[in-house]
Amino acid sequence: MRIIMGIVLFCCLSIFVFAESNYDQDFDKGKELFNAGNFEAAVPYLEKAAQDNPNIIDPYLDIGICYLKSNQLAKAINAFSRVINIFPNDWRGYYYLAASYVSNGEIAKALQNYNRAKELGIKGEDFVEKLLVQYQPKDLNVEYHPLFGNSENKNITILIKGNSCADKELILDTIRQLEKMEFMKRRSIFTEIDVEFVQWEKDQSIAKEKWVVKNQQGQREYWVNYNFTPPAGFPSKTMITVSEKE
Repeated sequence: MRIIMGIVLFCCLSIFVFAESNYDQDFDKGKELFNAGNFEAAVPYLEKAAQDNPNIIDPYLDIGICYLKSNQLAKAINAFSRVINIFPNDWRGYYYLAASYVSNGEIAKALQNYNRAKELGIKGEDFVEKLLVQYQPKDLNVEYHPLFGNSENKNITILIKGNSCADKELILDTIRQLEKMEFMKRRSIFTEIDVEFVQWEKDQSIAKEKWVVKNQQGQREYWVNYNFTPPAGFPSKTMITVSEKE
């Protein structure tokens, strides 16, 4: 009986050592190609290393970074999504997923994952923060002169909460369009707006945002698109399109 148990133990140890040996070889080769900038060739070795030892996060992360560095953003997003599914308590998966979403222009998703990485504790230099700083939520009070129902001919203060990419002039132009749409539906002027920058589209020439306007009748959601490369002959540098979110 002791002999049998010894044989079983020896076999288990041999399998473990063999797996560890394979992991080291595959990971080292993948890392060598990675460091040489040969990202496409590195991925198969890193995938093998992840299969050899699925409990180590490093090859999974490096696979995603290979795709991110080679600008294969959809594959990078899938790779880092796999990381956070397998290692949900490691900040690095969320951090690099945020970086991938920033590169892909999906700012709302980038902020969500970046904030989760911060909760888990980001270590080292934080380059993603520099990419997202302009999209961090902030409050802005805007003085606005209503076009309708303004019998006293007075300005009102509208509180803008969120992370719009628009400057003050564009925000005022957007408010004018929203006021017209609200007035046509017999709704009173709004005094508070929540803004969420959603994503860039068409090589970052169009910014898509979600605006939630709040007044006495409740709140409504709108899609706001800023086209920074409007068609030839358009009278201004930016074309604003507003539609009610269904």
